[in-house]
Amino acid sequence: MRPLQYAFASVVIAALILTSLAPTTWSNSVAQAQTADPPGRVGRLNYMSGQVSFAPGGVNEWAAAVLNYPLTTGTALWTDENARAEFHVGSTAVRLDEFTEVDILTLDDQAIQLRVPQETVDIGIRHLDAGERFEIGTPVAAVALTRSGHYRLDVDEAGGSVRIAVRSGQADVSTSRATFSVRTGQTVVVSNNSTSVYEVIPTGTLDEFGQWALAREQQEAQAIQAIAPYVPVTMTGFQDLAYHGTWRRVAGYGYVWYPRVHRGWTPYRHGRWMYVSPWGWTWIDDAPWGFAPFHYGRWALINGYWVWVPGHLPIRPIFAPALVVFVILGGGGIGWFPLAPREIYVPPYRTSPTYYRNINITIINVTIVNVTRVKYVHRHLPKAITVIRPDVFRQSGRVDTSLVAVAQPVLAGASVAAAPPAQATLPSLLGNSGEKPAHKPPVTAQERPVIVNTTPPPPAAPPQLGQQVSGRPAPVRPMPDARRAVTPQPALQPTPRPTPRNDQVPPTPPPAVPPVPQPRPTEPATVVTPGPGPGGVPTPRARPTPQTDQPRPTPQPTLQQPAPQPTSQPTQRPGSRPDDARGRGPGNVKAAPNCDPRSRDYDPAGCPKPTPTATRTKGK
Repeated sequence: MRPLQYAFASVVIAALILTSLAPTTWSNSVAQAQTADPPGRVGRLNYMSGQVSFAPGGVNEWAAAVLNYPLTTGTALWTDENARAEFHVGSTAVRLDEFTEVDILTLDDQAIQLRVPQETVDIGIRHLDAGERFEIGTPVAAVALTRSGHYRLDVDEAGGSVRIAVRSGQADVSTSRATFSVRTGQTVVVSNNSTSVYEVIPTGTLDEFGQWALAREQQEAQAIQAIAPYVPVTMTGFQDLAYHGTWRRVAGYGYVWYPRVHRGWTPYRHGRWMYVSPWGWTWIDDAPWGFAPFHYGRWALINGYWVWVPGHLPIRPIFAPALVVFVILGGGGIGWFPLAPREIYVPPYRTSPTYYRNINITIINVTIVNVTRVKYVHRHLPKAITVIRPDVFRQSGRVDTSLVAVAQPVLAGASVAAAPPAQATLPSLLGNSGEKPAHKPPVTAQERPVIVNTTPPPPAAPPQLGQQVSGRPAPVRPMPDARRAVTPQPALQPTPRPTPRNDQVPPTPPPAVPPVPQPRPTEPATVVTPGPGPGGVPTPRARPTPQTDQPRPTPQPTLQQPAPQPTSQPTQRPGSRPDDARGRGPGNVKAAPNCDPRSRDYDPAGCPKPTPTATRTKGK
C-alpha cells in the first residue's frame, strides 16, 4: 500500500503546485475560479473571392472580411454578388456561394451551430466525435448533420423553402410537423407553403458552385494525406501547410516546418492585431498559410531561419490568440517576440487551472508562470522583437509598414508582460476596415428567424469601446420541446404515401440496397414517400407526385421487387385469395361473380336476382 500512498500524495502535491502557479491575472475568489474557459476550438476564414464581409460577435457592425480571422460564437459572414468564401473548423469545411449569410450561433468543443437565412452553403465533414453536434438553422427546418459526409443546403431568397442534398452522410431534419432523415444520395425540399412535409426530388448534376466546392474538397483530401504525419487534422488551419513549406526532422525538436519565406522574415511581423472576444488581442497574419503556426506550437531560429515547431500536439490542440510575450517600452512603444519551444504560454485572459495546463500540454514541466522572471530565448534578439506605436496597435494598423526602430539598450531595459497595455477600439474589432462602407446582407435576411433544436448561447460581450455600438442578436425560433423529443423516422418516411405506378419504377433496382423499413402508424401528416431507388430515393423517372386526399396504401415492398400499383381500395396481402369478387385480389384482376346461392362466396352483385325462397348454404 505504501507505493500507492506515495503516488496519491504526489498527485495531490502536483495539483496544489499547479494551482498556486496560476497566472497573475487570476483571482483567488471562488467565483472567478468557476469562470467558463474560452473554447479550445475556433474557425478560420481561409478563402475569399469578391466582396466578403463579416460582423464580430455581439456587434451590429459590418466590415470587409479579413483573411485568417478566427471565427467563434456570434461571428457572421456575408458574400455579395459573385463572391465566395470558405472557412474551416479543424478538418470541417463550410463554403458560401454568392448572396449567402452565415451566422455562427455556437462554436465550442462540443458543437457547431450555424444560421443560414438565405442562399447556399456546401459543408464537408470529415470527422464527428462521439456526442459532437453539427446543426444548421434555416427558416423552415432545423437540420442536424449526424455523420461525416458532404452536404449542401439551398435556402430560397424569401426564406420559404430549403433544399437539402446529402451526397454522403445523414441529415436529420426537424420541422414543426415532422422529423425525418435524409441519407446518402437523397435530396428533399422542405417548404412552408406546401401541403407536404417535404418533397423528394432527383439529385441534379453539380452546378458551377458545386464543382468548385468539390474541387476544394479533393484538394483538402490531398492536404490531409501530406500533413497527417506531422500534426493532427483537428488543428484548424493545417491545410495550407502542405503547399507553403517543407518538413524536416531536427534533433531536439522533432519534425519542424520551414515556411517558404525570405531569409530576413520574422514571425508575427506581417499582419495586424485585432481584438477578438473572448480572448482579447489576437494576431491576424497576412500569409495564406498564416493561421496554425501563430496559434499553436512555437517558433525557433535555426541557422538564421525561422522554423515552426508544433511539438507533441494533442488530438485536439487548444487555440491561443498569439503565442508571444509583449515588451513594454518606456517611450510608449509596444513590442513582442515569439515563444520558443518548451516556453510556457500565459493566457492574458481569465482561465481555469485545467485550461492553463491543457494549453501548455506540449510542455512537460509546467512550473513557471510569472513572465517577468522568465529568461526567454528570444528576449534579447533584435531580429525576434517587433515594435510599433501604440496608436497603430490600437487601430489595427498593418505592422510591417509601421515598424519602429529601437536601440538595443532600450529593449534590454524594457519590461515584459502577458498582455499589451492597450484598450480595444471599434477599428480593432473590425480590422481597421470600418471607415469605408461595407457590403452587408439585406435587412430581411438579417432579421429572418431560423428554426433550431438547441437554443444557442449569447456571444461574448464586446469590450467597452467608449462609443455607442449596437448589439446584433441572431434571430432564432427554438423547436418546441415536444417536437425535439420525437425520434427520427426511417429515412424519408414519416408517414406512408401511395407507391408510384409500375411505369415509374426502374426496371432493375440496385440489388445491394436493403429493404425499405415498413412504415408505422403516425399522425396523418401529408408527405411524400420515396419510391424505389438507391437508399430509398426515387430515380428521376420514379419521382412521386404529391397527393393529399388518397386512402392509406399498403406498406411498400422491398426494393428488390417491383412495387404494386396503387388502387382505390386497400390491397390484399400477396399470396392470399380474394375476399370477394369485386376486384380486390392480387394484381387488381377482377374475377367473375359467383352466382351460386349455395356457395359461401355467393355475391348477388352482377348476378340475376335470386328468388325470395333462395337460401345460402355452407359451401364445400
